[in-house]
Amino acid sequence: EAPTQEAMDSMYGAGKVDLAAMKNQGVNPFLSSLQTFERKEFDVTNHMEACMMCLLTAGLAGCTKTTAVLEENSLVIKEKNRFDDEEAFLPYAEMDSVEIQRNCCCCFEVNEISPGFGCFNGAIVQEFGAELQKRKVQRGNIAQIKQLESMVATAAEINCQMDLLLKHEGVAYPPSQEELKEVYKNG
Repeated sequence: EAPTQEAMDSMYGAGKVDLAAMKNQGVNPFLSSLQTFERKEFDVTNHMEACMMCLLTAGLAGCTKTTAVLEENSLVIKEKNRFDDEEAFLPYAEMDSVEIQRNCCCCFEVNEISPGFGCFNGAIVQEFGAELQKRKVQRGNIAQIKQLESMVATAAEINCQMDLLLKHEGVAYPPSQEELKEVYKNG
């Protein structure tokens, strides 16, 4: 059981550890608010690039298919044709931003990924961008900072519980110099 705010104030002084403020800022000491995500796939093949690759290789490469797979903690871009089969992994924590851009009146891209023929692809770009942004926030740097804040809150609560237990049991901590000399007299 977590110590009360009064117990924290009595141990460390008023306002040193403010549990209410932490909770108002969304800090959850038990990480129960950490959202899980299902795997999601998007066909993000740029058909213009795929056709150009096919034409430039006289059809030998075939059409390149590009898939964006949104895993629990990372974005995986898979490109496959007859010549190549590659995967690129990008953890959400390393993602700076999710940028949805309009290149002309009807062509959209998200982080330089432009699915379809480039034009009239706004719906898929918006859906992919929104899902990517949600995962970046929940699993990226923001989430890591929240987890660190959660660990700080948990450590403060454990420290307070230990201090209250030691006080209740009448154990002096830290021990006096005499006690230390007695325990470690040979070392």
